[in-house]
Amino acid sequence: MAGHDHAIHAHGHGSGESHHAHSQEINAGLVVRWFVGILVFVVSVVVIITVYFVSVTSRVRAEIVETTIMSKDANAAKASAEAMLGINGNPKRFTWSDAKAGLVQMPIDEAMKRVETKYMKGSSEKATAGSK
Repeated sequence: MAGHDHAIHAHGHGSGESHHAHSQEINAGLVVRWFVGILVFVVSVVVIITVYFVSVTSRVRAEIVETTIMSKDANAAKASAEAMLGINGNPKRFTWSDAKAGLVQMPIDEAMKRVETKYMKGSSEKATAGSK
């Protein structure tokens, strides 16, 4: 048998017999079933990976970017500062920053009003003194 040196590829007793490996028939139904099966598997894997990625990135974003883990402490500190400084309608409080030095901690809007009044008073005194 020319070209068929090994026993695995031997045809049998007659040289004209066709071996099953040489048949030209393709089972189209089997090929389509395998294709559909592989396609379903690949699509399923992509969907699972996408869902996993979205859930992990959402959790990490909530922990790192949006700082929801530390929001209780931050909100408590903000409320304390707002109560002390009189921001957002919270009651205004005056406290001694250094009683010996006579330093008072007060809400910023009250401090600004006092500074404005002081300078307005000073400028009006200078104006009346300059006109005499």
